[in-house]
Amino acid sequence: MGSFIFFGNAYGQNTKPVDTIQLKSIQVAPHTYFVQGFAEMGSSTNQNFISNAGFVVTPAGIVVVDALGSPTLAQKLIAEIKKITPKKISRGDCESLSCGSRLRIARI
Repeated sequence: MGSFIFFGNAYGQNTKPVDTIQLKSIQVAPHTYFVQGFAEMGSSTNQNFISNAGFVVTPAGIVVVDALGSPTLAQKLIAEIKKITPKKISRGDCESLSCGSRLRIARI
C-alpha cells in the first residue's frame, strides 16, 4: 500500500500544467503595441511570462521587440499580431540572444 501511494504521488508530479496564459496586446501609439508580462518570478505556473514584448506595424512588415521567454509564448505573441494585421514579421529586435531562435521556432 505504501508503494502504491508513493507511485501515485510521483505520477501526479509529472503532469503537465494547464496552459492558462493569455497574451493581450495593448496599443500604446499608432501602429505600436505591447504585451505585459507578470510582475513575479518565473515559474511553470506563469510559464515564465515575466517580461514585456512589443511590436510595430510598418509598411514593410512587423518589427518585434523581444519574443518573450519560450517558443510557446512566442507563438502566442505571433497569434496576437495576426489578430491585428496579416503582415509578416520582417524583423525581430531582441533583448536576448535566443529571442530570434524563439521567433523562428514559433513560425514553424
